[in-house]
Amino acid sequence: MNHYNFNHLYYFFTAAQAPSISEAAKQLKIRQPTLTSQLRTLEDSLGKRLFEKKGRKLTLTHDGRNILQYCEQIFGPAVDFDHYVRGNLLQKAGHFRIGLSIELDRIFATSLLSCLTDDSDNELRITLTSGDFEELIHRLKLNVYDAILTTQESGDPDLVLLAEANLPVALVYSPEHFEAKSISAPDRLEVSPNRWVLPTTNRRLRLETDRFFEKYKVSPLISLESDVISTLAQAVTLGIGVALLPLPYVRSYVKSGELKVLGGIGPLLWKSKIYLLAKREKAMQKDLQKIKNFLKTFDGK
Repeated sequence: MNHYNFNHLYYFFTAAQAPSISEAAKQLKIRQPTLTSQLRTLEDSLGKRLFEKKGRKLTLTHDGRNILQYCEQIFGPAVDFDHYVRGNLLQKAGHFRIGLSIELDRIFATSLLSCLTDDSDNELRITLTSGDFEELIHRLKLNVYDAILTTQESGDPDLVLLAEANLPVALVYSPEHFEAKSISAPDRLEVSPNRWVLPTTNRRLRLETDRFFEKYKVSPLISLESDVISTLAQAVTLGIGVALLPLPYVRSYVKSGELKVLGGIGPLLWKSKIYLLAKREKAMQKDLQKIKNFLKTFDGK
């Protein structure tokens, strides 16, 4: 049996759950270049890549996720013990930790932060970090988060669905650059000119959009793709194309007149979902009720 450096494995275990390498280095009380070097040494010793870059974010590879599961078995009990010992201190300090799907727009995150800080509880410490679905689930189960907000459901028996919001998707366009008429035909959707701005293919909204195109026989000419919804909305205002976007994220543009919603196709569209998940033992936390109430303000609007 090969002998592995447990310090390196613990560094990986910490880095895989931290929002960034720099944050992991702070937790480990070492310099970031040192941590990066140790992680590369671990990858070399294992002969496997553990991390990969997706845009500006470092995410786990398939091998990285598998190895993290083994590290959880090695270090998880010690982490659980530490959380148990420090649990009362964290509760007294009012530390509430939330994981947000990278698919949620910054408008949503800003509104959520406003909701959580709108009372007189000045001692409440809030940590908001983002990640992809698998990372969020891992960190929630390890008690890194008190709750997560994601665009996917989880069938994990240790987790509970506390609330969900249904965000209606609208076809939006710039009245300055496009002439659009209401469309009521149930079998085909035509937009002229046929230029679209779309989420990137790694986004759930893009998957939903592609299904919509297939169902209603749309062959889109793609002018722009982005993984940031606010960028897509801004592109529509500039006349780069039209888009199918959750209405709550573009309501301010609609109110200002920069964007219009194409009428007559309501029954053709769908609702994009947001799910609030937590571990069963944390489902009754007071601050979770605030998030549940907050989701109601987005639901169906």
